[in-house]
Amino acid sequence: MKFCLLFAAWLSISGLVSVLAESPAPKSLATEIAEEAIRRADATKLDGWAFTVTTTEEGKKTVETHDPTAPKGQRWKLMLKAGKPPTDKQLKKYAEERRHGGGKALKLGGLVDKSSLELAREDSERLTFRFRMKADDEEAKLMAGKIRGTLVVRRKEPTVESLEIANTEKISKTGVFSLSEFQTRIRFRPAPDRAESLIESITARVRGRALLVKSLDVDSETTFSEFRWVGDPVEAK
Repeated sequence: MKFCLLFAAWLSISGLVSVLAESPAPKSLATEIAEEAIRRADATKLDGWAFTVTTTEEGKKTVETHDPTAPKGQRWKLMLKAGKPPTDKQLKKYAEERRHGGGKALKLGGLVDKSSLELAREDSERLTFRFRMKADDEEAKLMAGKIRGTLVVRRKEPTVESLEIANTEKISKTGVFSLSEFQTRIRFRPAPDRAESLIESITARVRGRALLVKSLDVDSETTFSEFRWVGDPVEAK
């Protein structure tokens, strides 16, 4: 997906349980809650979960499934590609990509500059923060400075409810690409009976061009559904 290639540039993709009162949280405690929620999200391992991933782009769906009970190397399956049954060539390419780490888990800790977390608003159930994107070099910092981030945390668990990033001005690299619009929203759900956060959906809208001529326009929605805990997979010896 074109969006994944763009997003990858910024990706490199339980302690505070019920001690919170209904009263407003001091900023320092609020930040601790946010950091714990991020830690929980990043600690979640999908290896023990069976689930379905559905991506819709340009009105066409691609469907993948993950089954931890299948033999290693066969746990991910491509069921539908751009609205059609996958060809043998597409299945071979998909299997190769999975063998080489395609679809690695999203890590919020690699995306959010935790030192920039700023409490924007709160109520009895949620804390909302503004943040800057994490950037490792000067060029990345320049681009990240043109993006604002919003993090919503359920305060009692605590778990991440959603993360949103959006550009505040044009993002460009001379002769490479220019983005007039870059928006991504990631939603999470608490895992039933487990201190984990399961990713629920990723929606994205991108408007721009590469090499001045190629369109980078994308409207994408990826949903994660039919979660079922089956236990950690047993690796073949």
